[in-house]
Amino acid sequence: MPNHFSAPSRRDILGSAVACTATALLPGRALAAVDAVSEARAVNALELTTSKKTTAQVEKRRRGASPRQRTLEMAQLRQGDTDLSLRRYTFLSPADIDGTKLLIHETDGDANDLWLLLPSGGRPRRISASKLSNPFAGTDFSYADLMAIKVENFDHQITSSTADTVVLESQAKTTTFAKEIGYARSVVTALAGSFIPTEIAYFDRKGRQFKVQRLGDAVTAPNGSHVLRSRVMTVLDTGHETELQLGAVDFSSGLTTSDFSSRRL
Repeated sequence: MPNHFSAPSRRDILGSAVACTATALLPGRALAAVDAVSEARAVNALELTTSKKTTAQVEKRRRGASPRQRTLEMAQLRQGDTDLSLRRYTFLSPADIDGTKLLIHETDGDANDLWLLLPSGGRPRRISASKLSNPFAGTDFSYADLMAIKVENFDHQITSSTADTVVLESQAKTTTFAKEIGYARSVVTALAGSFIPTEIAYFDRKGRQFKVQRLGDAVTAPNGSHVLRSRVMTVLDTGHETELQLGAVDFSSGLTTSDFSSRRL
């Protein structure tokens, strides 16, 4: 999956950019907590467009194996004037995964609502919070990587600011939440000025970095938010990678809430 620039927001996909503050960052010191939280909320609004629909090419790369190509349709609809979104992911090819669908309803509650429909058919099944760290359809992106995070579940600080980059660190407040999402700490590096993210590093509960996401090629939506067209998630121990490359993005696709109904999966 992760969310500039509209008003500061509580969430979005992957927490990925940083907005300006009036407080200067002194060398060797982190910003005050209140400023870091404000930054994190703005970070989460990166890809909060009114609506968008696109087709992405997904490439799985494994050592000693030929890359595997997949085609994925992605749709997102903002819920009114909130910072919450409805999201739908649908694999279109190859045949063995065609029809696999993931539906996400971001909520103000303790957890978002997720449903998964497999090509074999049947009814969509709910994905519990304990499964959010699992890989999505065999990729190196987890379910948690594909949706908004709850900013209030992390402690945030800006640890570095230069003429070129800003670094925001977010630490999960509880072990339970860290287990659910699959990481205890993330470190976002964003471009100064534009505040578009270039890298997100993920650390486990022992402080070990185990994966990294590299991002690039942002396009601007009509509301001024940014959509990142290129994402590469790398698992450090294995060297496995999944690249997600968006095609043209349709910001006027006419999506409605009925397009995100679990009954219509």
